[in-house]
Amino acid sequence: MYSSYYDSCIGKIYLESDGVYLTILAIEGQPFYKADCEICELEVFTKVKKTLDAYFKGDVFSFDVHWFKPVGTLFQKTVWKLLTEIPYGHTISYGELARQVAKVLHKDKMSAQAVGQAVGHNPIAILIPCHRVVGRDGNLTGYAGGVEKKKKLLELEGVDLTHMYLPKEKGYSLSSLKNKYAQMQQKYGAKELDAICFGGCERHPDLCFVFMNPTGRNIASLKSWHGLKAPWIGTKNVWDLFFALHLIDDDIYFKIKSMTGKEWTEEFADVVYENVRKHKYFITNLGKCTQLDARALPDEVYLKYLDLLKVEFDLIKPKVILLFGNQVSSVVLKDRISVSKVRRKCFIREFDGHLYKFYAVYYPVGNGRFNIDKAIADIEWIMEHESIKKQDRVVSL
Repeated sequence: MYSSYYDSCIGKIYLESDGVYLTILAIEGQPFYKADCEICELEVFTKVKKTLDAYFKGDVFSFDVHWFKPVGTLFQKTVWKLLTEIPYGHTISYGELARQVAKVLHKDKMSAQAVGQAVGHNPIAILIPCHRVVGRDGNLTGYAGGVEKKKKLLELEGVDLTHMYLPKEKGYSLSSLKNKYAQMQQKYGAKELDAICFGGCERHPDLCFVFMNPTGRNIASLKSWHGLKAPWIGTKNVWDLFFALHLIDDDIYFKIKSMTGKEWTEEFADVVYENVRKHKYFITNLGKCTQLDARALPDEVYLKYLDLLKVEFDLIKPKVILLFGNQVSSVVLKDRISVSKVRRKCFIREFDGHLYKFYAVYYPVGNGRFNIDKAIADIEWIMEHESIKKQDRVVSL
C-alpha cells in the first residue's frame, strides 16, 4: 500500500492507494487514519489533492468515483454507492437512506442502524460524502471524525443548519466512541489486533449484555477484517446462551454452530447482528482492548473504560443491564460482588441523572462455561420479572 497526506481546514487527511486507486481517505481522528507513514507520490494522490483543493475552495460540486476502490462487504458497498448519489449541499436521514438501500437490495425494509454502521465504516471520507447523512430530527450525529468537522463540511457546502444541532451526550456518539476505543487499543490491547466495541439494538434495548473484554478468537479483531467490529464474531459457545433465551433465530444459530470461525464473512456478521437488533438487545464489553488470549486483566485497566461504558448506557438507554461475572460486576457497580450471593438481585445506579437497573449474572463462556445453565435460568427469571417480552423467533421446521 502507498500513503500520502493532505493538510486541510478540518485537519490532516491521510490518503492510501493500492498503486492505482484511492482506497482510504481519512481525516485525523477517524478509525482509518494512520500517522507517520512513509510518503510517496502517485498520480491518484495528485488527482485527489487537486480535487480537495477545489472542494475546500467551493469550486467543485461532484466527484469522479471511477478512481475510488473502497474495501468492504457487498452491503457496505451498496450503502457507499448511494452516498455518492447524495447531491452537494443536500442531506438525507439515516431512515431515508435505509429505505433506498432496501429498494436496491429488493427487501421490504432495512434497519437504519445497520445502514448507519455501514456509513460509519466508510473508508473514503468527504469524497464518499457520509457527512451528508443526518439524524431524522436534524441531529448531526454519527461522524467518526467528530461532529464539529461534519458541521464544517456541511457549512462549506452551504447546507442550511438552522434546524440542525450537535449531539449533547458528553460530546460522544456511538461512532466517536469506536474511534476512542481504537486509540485505547494501542495502549491496553494487542497492537496487532483491533478493538472490538459493541453491536445490536442501539435505541432503548430491552437488555444490554456486558462481558469482560475480547480476544483474538474474534476474527473481527483482525486488521484484514473491514466489517462490523462487534463482540463474539467467529465464535460459537456464547450463541448457545442467546439461543436458549430465544434471542436469536433458529436458522442463524444453526448456521453459526455449523461454521468454523474462519468461515464467518463480513456479510454474515451483518446478518447476525441484524438479528440481534430484531430481538432488541445490545452486546458490549467493559474493556474493548482485544488481547491475544483470554488473559485476566487488572481492575485498573477496566476502570479506564468505565466512564465510556457509562456513555454507552447514556446513548442507548437500556431497560436492564446484565453484568457477567464477579469482576465486571464489581467494577461497574463499585462494590465487591460475588454473583453466587446476589443472584436475581436488582442493583439501581444513577448515571448523569438517569437510573439504571443492573443484575450480576454468572459468566457463561470460557472458564465459566459450566455455569451457563445457571446464567440462563437467572436471565429467564430477570426477563419475566422485568416484563421483557421475547420477540418472535423464526423457528426451523
